[in-house]
Amino acid sequence: MQEADTLGLAEILERLSGTYAAMSDYVDRGHVTTKHPGEAWSEPPQTFTTHFTRFTAFTWTSDLGRGDEYGVVVDGARVVHVWNGTRTTMTSVGDAVGRGAGVSHLSSVWIPALLMPDALQGRGLRGLISRATSATRLPDEAVNERPCFVIAFTDDGATFRVWISRRDFLIRRIEQRYARYNSITTTDYTPHTDISLTP
Repeated sequence: MQEADTLGLAEILERLSGTYAAMSDYVDRGHVTTKHPGEAWSEPPQTFTTHFTRFTAFTWTSDLGRGDEYGVVVDGARVVHVWNGTRTTMTSVGDAVGRGAGVSHLSSVWIPALLMPDALQGRGLRGLISRATSATRLPDEAVNERPCFVIAFTDDGATFRVWISRRDFLIRRIEQRYARYNSITTTDYTPHTDISLTP
């Protein structure tokens, strides 16, 4: 039996949080898909990237599936919100990231809140789970052939599932189901351990 087999929900979440909070550098690429079951339309897929260097720089950018340019840039103490070439200086990382939460289906928040928990307190995965009406560990599943823990919880009428790599405790997928919007949004992550940093 491996150590990961004996971990409970609380221990998995602590390892997840500790892994991201301790990172000095982090890069990912990802995509977001949203479907509306039984309806004849779906939203354009979105792609995004995250680049993070602790205490120095952070960028999160997305095309929002429409070719728009959306992003958050932190350079030292300066925080900039970017929308189609318009750059606006913001008072905090939380405000800048939060602006993109809705249009990005929370992909602007999930990982940054884990990388910068002090700056983004109460946001993202840990914030949701802390006020969730339920949180459970489901049977493990694979994402792109990588074995993952699976955590499920509900918040404000929405159901979430999160796939966390058993090997490195990095998030590989987040699924959000909103009954009131008849929508299923899936965010897939390819973190720096799986991608070349060379363009």
